[in-house]
Amino acid sequence: YWEHYGISEDTLQKYHVRSLKSCLFTNPSGGQYGIYSTALTPCYGYFFDGDQGLKVYRPRSENRFLYAGKLPSPYLFGKEQLPSSGEYVIVTGGEKDVLALAAHGFPAICLNSETAKMHASIMDDLARRFSKIIFLSTGKAESSSRVCELKDKYPVAKIDLPLPGSKQSKDVSDFFAGGGNSENLWEMLHQVDAI
Repeated sequence: YWEHYGISEDTLQKYHVRSLKSCLFTNPSGGQYGIYSTALTPCYGYFFDGDQGLKVYRPRSENRFLYAGKLPSPYLFGKEQLPSSGEYVIVTGGEKDVLALAAHGFPAICLNSETAKMHASIMDDLARRFSKIIFLSTGKAESSSRVCELKDKYPVAKIDLPLPGSKQSKDVSDFFAGGGNSENLWEMLHQVDAI
């Protein structure tokens, strides 16, 4: 599944992502239910805080995400793997995109959803560490909105990928799976000036 996006086993290990055979959940009313991984419906886990928190990702299922344990608050995937400083950091739409970007040599993070707001303390930290904060998400309107609301205080910009925006070709993972490469993305990054 991950190879299609250029994501290696080393990248998965670095980001604490594991394949799940099954997982048993207890809902708030005490009822239990399980999920099971198959060849047609694989399951993966994003693990946090020494396995105290888990976000289950089922890419081919109707309910793609399930949560268990204690998740970080605010939820920020990829933060601990960021370099201490650099020219830029990319804020993208989801964990798979963070993994694809990391596998291609780009520092990236994501929130729990594309519509989640970036907390001021996170933006302050990123602005101290990186010269540019680049928004790269599925929703062009969402990226534009983030840049507009943050541009007066932070060195933010956005990139719109040359993708049709269909369900099969909408994000940076699809960009890499469709033949886009690191050099293409580097060129786009170097054409971006922080606002």
